[in-house]
Amino acid sequence: MSTLLDTFSGLFRLDRYYARRGTSRSPLMTMFELAVTIVVVFLPAMLTNAYYIRVLENIAIFGLLAMGLNLIFGYTGQVSLGQAGFYALGAYASVLLEQRVLDRAALDTALTKARAADFAVRAQLEAGAVDFIASLAPADRMRLAEAMRQRAKNQR
Repeated sequence: MSTLLDTFSGLFRLDRYYARRGTSRSPLMTMFELAVTIVVVFLPAMLTNAYYIRVLENIAIFGLLAMGLNLIFGYTGQVSLGQAGFYALGAYASVLLEQRVLDRAALDTALTKARAADFAVRAQLEAGAVDFIASLAPADRMRLAEAMRQRAKNQR
């Protein structure tokens, strides 16, 4: 049993964390966490009521969203609206796919609007980049072009 615990500790680098704190990991706590993980994994298979399964799905989705936001905002400090956009796109797609009869015209319209919005955003970004580069002095433009060439060369 200790080899299993050592494997999990080494896998998640918890041994280093507890060594820095000067404490040791309790085997009882590890067993509790393992038991909770097993229950969470197998609980949907044991439930028969669709309401409870839907509640568990929502908990998992919002938990993943919260962990992603914690990673982006908390650890890196970056402001990102892309995650909210992908969450909204996934929600919209799941509603379309849950309908009994898939309305191909509505799906085609939604995809066309999303494609047009993507092109519009890309065009605005490119126009902003061109405006920025046009506002630079010629020497700064040369430095930017050289840096971009060097970066492209390093990525090959």
